[in-house]
Amino acid sequence: MEDLLIPLAAILSFFGSITAIVFIIFQSRHKERMALIQTGQTAKELFYKKSKGNNQQNFKIGLLGIGIAIGLLIGEVLITFTAISSTIAYVSMTFLFGGISLIIFHNKEKKEDDLSTSFSDKILEDLY
Repeated sequence: MEDLLIPLAAILSFFGSITAIVFIIFQSRHKERMALIQTGQTAKELFYKKSKGNNQQNFKIGLLGIGIAIGLLIGEVLITFTAISSTIAYVSMTFLFGGISLIIFHNKEKKEDDLSTSFSDKILEDLY
C-alpha cells in the first residue's frame, strides 16, 4: 500500500499543478480583458501590434534558415572540388551565408523604414 501511495501522490501533484497553472493563466487573461473593457480599449489593437512584429521575426528566421542551407550546400561543393577539410568548409560557409542573409534582412528593414519615414515627411510637408 505504501508503494502505491508515493507514485499516486506524484501523479496527482503533477496534474494538479498543471491544472492550477492553466487556471491562473485564464484568470489573469480574463482580468486583463475586463480592465481593457473598463478603459474602453479593445483587445484587437493590442494583439494586432504584436502580430505585425512577429511577421518580421518569422521572415528573419526564414531568411537565416535559407542562408544556412545555402552555406551547407556550398560547403559540400567545396569539399567535393577542393582539398579543404569538411569541418572548415561547413562551418565557414554556414556562418558566411547566414551572416549574408541577416545583412540582407537588415538592409530590407532599413529601406522600409526610410520609405515610411520619407512618405510621412512628404505628407507633413504638403500639409504645412
